[in-house]
Amino acid sequence: MDFYHVDASPPDGTPAILLEPFEPYDHTQLTAILPQLTFSSSYRPYPWMSLYATGFFGQTTAQSQFGAFAPEFTGSYYHQLNELEEIGVKCNLLNNRFFLALSVYNQTGFVPAFVLPSGITPTVSATVRGFQIQGSYQPCKQLWINFGYNHIDGFENWSSDPIGPTVNQPYSTRVAALYHLPVDPIVSLAPGLYPFPGFPSNYANWIATYKMDNGFGISLWAIAETGQWLGFNYALRTPSWYTLNGRLFYTARRWEASLWIYNLTNNHYLLAGGAGFIPAASLDYDYAALQMPFWIQETLQIFF
Repeated sequence: MDFYHVDASPPDGTPAILLEPFEPYDHTQLTAILPQLTFSSSYRPYPWMSLYATGFFGQTTAQSQFGAFAPEFTGSYYHQLNELEEIGVKCNLLNNRFFLALSVYNQTGFVPAFVLPSGITPTVSATVRGFQIQGSYQPCKQLWINFGYNHIDGFENWSSDPIGPTVNQPYSTRVAALYHLPVDPIVSLAPGLYPFPGFPSNYANWIATYKMDNGFGISLWAIAETGQWLGFNYALRTPSWYTLNGRLFYTARRWEASLWIYNLTNNHYLLAGGAGFIPAASLDYDYAALQMPFWIQETLQIFF
């Protein structure tokens, strides 16, 4: 349980024009009690299988997003429900050589939002849900393999707000200069459900490492993501991408030397600059960036 007591007043000398944006900034007091509940349970039907369920239900405040207080924040902003539910299964197979975990999850909470022209909406409800698979396999002491996959569905719920998310400039500044377009126009969309821009729906990774008894070893790994929408108008999406990477290394008792090789296929791909929600995602058209091509890095670690 969290307890809040706020006693706030404008600083001395505050200009009068700043004291009445939506309601007067007078001396304000507020007290809030926020309950929280966490639960977890597990069941082992077989020696090699474990089932589990975990969850969290609790209230938080808009100030947990912003670290500030304002009289415009009504009582509802101090009782914002956050919840997480996850159920899954973990398996230990092939005589402790193969571990596999599968789970589904749902998380709902509140994320920062722009201040809207028709009033104050500092946060908006958001949900992330999906399922994931994680595994590791070690057939012998020299070789081990790890892999994972996550399907993610994230969206903001603007259905109960007067208007939808605010978006900025649906084209690059270069295009604006070329065609004499206005720069950074602010547009408010209609209420509704809006999937996260800059947010991959599918993510997968795989890594295999082989280390010989003499200290030499090699690792190979791959990362892949599906494309990402760059704005709440869903007019442009980055392509799906992958990278293949490698590492050659030698490990001694007191030191380790590695040669890292990234993006072996020199794959050209883009990532959104503001993954997830407003306000960062509203600027993805400006910040989507080409990622690193093929490159090499050397490292030397000394153990004390």
